[in-house]
Amino acid sequence: MILNDNDSYYKHHLRSHTTPKILQEEEKKQIKYISICYIVFVVKYLSLFKIIIALYLDMHKYAPHHITSKITIADNEIKISAIRAQGAGGQNVNKVSNAIHLRFSINSSSLPGPLKERLLQLNDQRINSEGVIVIKAQQYRSKEKNREESLKRLFKLIESVSSVPRERRITRPTINSNRRRLDSKTRHGQIKTMRRKISD
Repeated sequence: MILNDNDSYYKHHLRSHTTPKILQEEEKKQIKYISICYIVFVVKYLSLFKIIIALYLDMHKYAPHHITSKITIADNEIKISAIRAQGAGGQNVNKVSNAIHLRFSINSSSLPGPLKERLLQLNDQRINSEGVIVIKAQQYRSKEKNREESLKRLFKLIESVSSVPRERRITRPTINSNRRRLDSKTRHGQIKTMRRKISD
């Protein structure tokens, strides 16, 4: 007679012929198998979680910088390098490169044309003859804080020329303004007359 797994007699026969030691070993194997599966699942879940966090940080790092609602700068247009800070600070200055050297090329950037022209016309020592903005930040001991400070200076410089200057309309001087100008000239002439030497 052939017995199936579903047959109650077959199950009873197996239970009657298995010793408690064999049952304990089988339970241990099952527990071990379940624990291994759980560990593998946790490791895969953590690795996937790390990948998601890394992708999010990369997206946040290389996201475009919004200066105004209409002006944005891509992160790859800004070149940032760490250099050694100068000045007071003891031996730590000569060991750690915490200062930030930022370079931004105006001509090769994605800024609008009129904004580029206004930037190049600025009389600012941070803009060299090649049209490159060079900013050095070494105010803080932390590299990240110096990086944020250099970016703030760059965005503030670009924002200063973001608004279009109003054209000056040529107007005629008013009557009162002419009167004030002539009165001030008269007073100034009287003062100069009183400064002369008194003749005998």
